[in-house]
Amino acid sequence: MAALVAANLLIASSFPASVVALRGWDPVLLTSLRFVVAAAAFGPLAVRALRSCTRSQVVRLATLACLGLWLQMVLIYAGINASKAAIAAVIVGLEPVLIALWAALLVAEPFTRRRAAGLCVGLVGSVLVAGLGSGAAHPLGLALLLGTALTWSWYTVASKALLRSMSPVELTASVSVLGAAFGIVPSIVAMSSFGGWHSPGPAQWAAMLYLCVGNSVLGYLLWNRALHVLPAAAVGSTLYAQPVLGAGLSWLALREHLPGTFLPGSVLVLGGVFIATRRSRADP
Repeated sequence: MAALVAANLLIASSFPASVVALRGWDPVLLTSLRFVVAAAAFGPLAVRALRSCTRSQVVRLATLACLGLWLQMVLIYAGINASKAAIAAVIVGLEPVLIALWAALLVAEPFTRRRAAGLCVGLVGSVLVAGLGSGAAHPLGLALLLGTALTWSWYTVASKALLRSMSPVELTASVSVLGAAFGIVPSIVAMSSFGGWHSPGPAQWAAMLYLCVGNSVLGYLLWNRALHVLPAAAVGSTLYAQPVLGAGLSWLALREHLPGTFLPGSVLVLGGVFIATRRSRADP
């Protein structure tokens, strides 16, 4: 639980940091830089872990790295560019629902009525925190961020299945190295053809390094640690804290406007998390 709380705080703080970092790099190049730094930190461990994997496991890890994490980062950065950091934090309100559905389909976790009720309450709270309908949300940004919700939810549940045979640090290391290798060609194309380098200043470098160390290394490692011992749907339901944390941090750091529905939405978000994660007497 401590790992889960810390992971959510780190992930939420990445939203305002991403807004700053994207002033220096485009989404593809920023994503590749995050993977490169994480790969450098995990390199030796990743090599040992991948050598002990079967060919099918390596293929699954590569798919997870490319489609579940690398693509997710590009989509969320493109969505932030087209919208706001607060809205980017809010779109994860869909992720707990999607994680619970993926978990029921892929790893046979029960989708109870209590959990469904909690997810619905949290989703309504996320919509209120977002201020949807108040002009705060950009349609293109929401479309891109919806892709983020789909990819991250699948990544979480697919990781849960792989954690049956790997430790959290081995999984994080392997995905980081494979994602860095995958991103070489797209980052070269971004720099040569699309002007991916925007002359970053000290603030952009600091934000990028925070995303690399605080998010790609520590955040994902802590997330996988929690996922290793807790049900995927229960871990996913805590993402409802992201709208409140992300929007609040965006207001503090970037002075982004908070809609009038922020406070009642936050109450519903916290209530949804409580309902979805509370154990009943009937639970094993």
